[in-house]
Amino acid sequence: MSVFTGALSMGRTLAESRMTDTVLITRGGTPVFDDATGNYTTTAATIYNGPARLSLRSSLVSDVDAQGQLLAGQSPRLDLPVSTSGGVQVNDTVTVTASVNDPAAEGLVLNVEGLFYQTDATARRLSVEIQ
Repeated sequence: MSVFTGALSMGRTLAESRMTDTVLITRGGTPVFDDATGNYTTTAATIYNGPARLSLRSSLVSDVDAQGQLLAGQSPRLDLPVSTSGGVQVNDTVTVTASVNDPAAEGLVLNVEGLFYQTDATARRLSVEIQ
């Protein structure tokens, strides 16, 4: 193992030690007609279920002018382990199922807005939007 590989492994271990939340990431499937109920149902597929770290890049709220509407904008970020989260895609749904350090975050629902790939990343850092 090279010195760089060892340092990257240590960095990932440190980043993952800060991932004290647990999230469930799902993706909606194709609607299926249920003859018994007469309704369509969609079963969400589990994409990821495990540790995560939710943070705001800034606690400041910025004003965003979107087509004449003044909106408040923040930039939440979801960090996931690199080795187990490669299947996450834009528009996947994230639900915080547990949070050791912020129990009020439990039940929070997010939408994946952007992906993150980097050769030597210590965490997969996804742009998300709070639903």
